[in-house]
Amino acid sequence: MNTEITFSFIIPHRPGESAGSLLRLLGEIDYPPENIEIIVVQGRNPALQRNAGAYLAEGDFLFFLDHDCIPSPGLLKEALRALAAGQERAEIVGGPCIMLPLDSYNILYLHTLVSFFSHYKMRARYIKLGEVRESGEKELIGCNLMIKRSVFKALGGFKETLYPNEENELLNRAKLSHHKIVYSPEVLVAKEMKLSAAEYCRKIFRYGNGRGRELFEEPLRLNLMYFLPPLFCLYLAGAVFIRQTFYFIPLAVYFSVSFFSGLVYMFRQKKVFLCWAPPLVFTMMHLSYGLGMWSAVFRRFLGLKPGGNQYGVEVNRVKKFGAAGLDDETVYARQDNFKTE
Repeated sequence: MNTEITFSFIIPHRPGESAGSLLRLLGEIDYPPENIEIIVVQGRNPALQRNAGAYLAEGDFLFFLDHDCIPSPGLLKEALRALAAGQERAEIVGGPCIMLPLDSYNILYLHTLVSFFSHYKMRARYIKLGEVRESGEKELIGCNLMIKRSVFKALGGFKETLYPNEENELLNRAKLSHHKIVYSPEVLVAKEMKLSAAEYCRKIFRYGNGRGRELFEEPLRLNLMYFLPPLFCLYLAGAVFIRQTFYFIPLAVYFSVSFFSGLVYMFRQKKVFLCWAPPLVFTMMHLSYGLGMWSAVFRRFLGLKPGGNQYGVEVNRVKKFGAAGLDDETVYARQDNFKTE
């Protein structure tokens, strides 16, 4: 294993949020500290922030994390093993972000993310699934993503008008350009999960909105599976006007499958008393995602811009290569759009 490879961690966060816990954990990563650089970027547009951090970074590989991630100590060594497993042609590596629910409600929300019924291949973003393999945007997640710096620059970075879903579009572009993408279940981070019902719905709505905007960026590369939630919204709306029994058969099947999926999961979690709730939570998720996609479509046809790239950023290189500890030097701030070159 070549521990001479250098890594630049890039961590976006919003004003008022702290990356202190993550910085402490990165100091405990099992890798030579002199070969690690850490860049923290404050702002309100993560795609823009990540681009700004990548512009400043000097490592062989860029490693994108969220400010509230909990990285495994072996994160970088497992990433190097994944590169080797990819026969050294791999240029992008990612793995799961394990969600740690802090209450019973969030166990329900987590089930919608890790269920085969609702997420199919995309559940690999939230659980350790399978072996090291060639992969793509369905299995990788932006808060645990490593990419060769030269490849990131060649691709032009993240599309700053697309947050969220900017990593999906970037990975699709990379795939189209024949860059090898690898998923490793051992390249993992974790996050605590404590969302209210409203916060959960807003988060899923944003994901759907991002996917809807992605539709206009790369319409030929979107899987038909992504259109099921907006069609589900139309189906439920139709139930107001169509009162025939046959119309409700698909809904009965939907509730039955979601109930049995939830029953198995809650039994494994020793929360059988919650087995009644998954059909409700699945419906919340699919409605929120579908409405998010419809919102993006309507805004597009109404000529309303999504915004986002007008926000300024402040970049802090808190650890330089060769240093054992953290610095705290503000090295870059600007108030206009930012693109890698």
